Amino acid sequence: MQMKNQKLLILIIIALLLLSGCKSGNDKLDSELMITQAVQTMEAQMTETAMAAPTSTPTTEPSPTLPPTPIPSPTNTIQPITAPAAAANPPTSTCDVATFIDDITIPDGTTMSPGESFTKTWELRNDGTCTWNANYQLVFVSGNSMGGPTAVAFTTTDVAPGESIQISIDLVAPTTAGEYTANYMLQNAAGMNFGIGAYAGSFYVQINVSGSGSESSSSPTETSDGSSPTATSGGPVVITPEN
Repeated sequence: MQMKNQKLLILIIIALLLLSGCKSGNDKLDSELMITQAVQTMEAQMTETAMAAPTSTPTTEPSPTLPPTPIPSPTNTIQPITAPAAAANPPTSTCDVATFIDDITIPDGTTMSPGESFTKTWELRNDGTCTWNANYQLVFVSGNSMGGPTAVAFTTTDVAPGESIQISIDLVAPTTAGEYTANYMLQNAAGMNFGIGAYAGSFYVQINVSGSGSESSSSPTETSDGSSPTATSGGPVVITPEN
């Protein structure tokens, strides 16, 4: 805009000079006066235009915004504490498993006279995967032996898985009044004991002796008369004292 005004002023001055050159006397003075006024007017307009024009302010470009610096993960990150796994139950063999079926004779708590002979019979079932044979034994494990043997074969025939068998043993009640229990388990051909149920527990005979008499022998391999028991052959095990 300022450049255009300057050019216009120059053209006007040139035109007025040309006109003034063609005149004389007072006309020439008037022309010069007009030129002076025109120059002053143009200068005033140019000053106003310059003042009115907005002052350009240099713009500053914004600095580029940098992405935030990622915070490195700590190397010593705390790991969650994992509870130790519960100890598994020791493996149980499925080869030899017995299940108690019934007390065939001498229910628990049967009252006996001092020194009375009796035959205890249990019915058990073979719930394992191995067949019981003549190499399997009935073994006394704890309690009062009541004159019975520590170990004796309980069958002369094979007892296949799923079959039941009645196991009998002859015992003699102690001669002293009281409650007596004899605990038994089965034993395989390798000499490993096994019992009944999921926990392979022992099975037992439990009696009450009434009255009084002489104290019976504490040896699990002797009867009340001190003789050694022997097993009869064939069928269920029946323990009888020798003469």
